[in-house]
Amino acid sequence: MRKKSAHISRGEQGQTLLMFVLFMIVLIVFIGLGVDLGFAYITRARLSKAVDSACLTAVRNLLSGPTAARDAATAAFFANYGTSGRDVAPPVCTVTFNKVNNNNVVDVQATDSINTYFIRVLPQWKTLAVGSSAEATRADVILGLVLDRS
Repeated sequence: MRKKSAHISRGEQGQTLLMFVLFMIVLIVFIGLGVDLGFAYITRARLSKAVDSACLTAVRNLLSGPTAARDAATAAFFANYGTSGRDVAPPVCTVTFNKVNNNNVVDVQATDSINTYFIRVLPQWKTLAVGSSAEATRADVILGLVLDRS
């Protein structure tokens, strides 16, 4: 039996290096996308925590009036959100009050823009907008007094 020798034709030289470079670029792009989306996920989780806290604080302070409740909710939001080096600007928190079926409803929405690290090579992806919202309802309590003199 004859052994076949490994013969590389002249047109196939350097193909391995080209494939390695192309796959390395794709790998770096996916790692960068994972890192940037991971930062967005962490920011959204922090926003959700702060928005939930602001919403519960606003509902708890509804009897003090809408202005006091809004101020307390905004203070609770910023106390729970904190600051981050990824933020482009401070987050925007909006608190709105509605009445639905004679129940008080509080809506809190917050948005933040974060800097990206790897996908910023594309001009439209220099920053990512991240948002979260929460809603709480406080029903009016109706009490009745019944005296039974049986």
